[in-house]
Amino acid sequence: MKMQYSFTNQWLLVVGVAGSLILGSGELPTYGQSQHPLAASARLNAVQQIQALMADKAHWTKAQQKLDSQLIFHARFKATGMVHPAAPQLRPSLTPEADGRIKVDINATVTPDLEAAVQTAGGTILASLPGYHLAPPTRPGVFIGRNLPRD
Repeated sequence: MKMQYSFTNQWLLVVGVAGSLILGSGELPTYGQSQHPLAASARLNAVQQIQALMADKAHWTKAQQKLDSQLIFHARFKATGMVHPAAPQLRPSLTPEADGRIKVDINATVTPDLEAAVQTAGGTILASLPGYHLAPPTRPGVFIGRNLPRD
């Protein structure tokens, strides 16, 4: 599972989902018909949840901003049973391995110190590609919320 998405792609996805929730399926009510009140309520609820998630992301540390949001959501869900209080039905999209670990790609200058930090945190390095600045380890889900000692 490769979890590398650009910040722009993530926000385009959020904007697209928000737009489809706000605008609906694109069908307009015919003359004399109004929208079902539940649909309007659901749209408003979705907008409020998205705004709460975006406000939460605005307060993330620099280290958290470098992570895929799904890693943070998974750690929160595992710790508290929910991703965010404003979106109690939201679930992270990550699928852990059978042993609970999650495969991630780390884009960094690969050094012995970085590899040691991953292993100290309980991760297993599956491959190390120093020429490509890539070290894809498998990390236990319990360590997701912790930061490795890097910028």
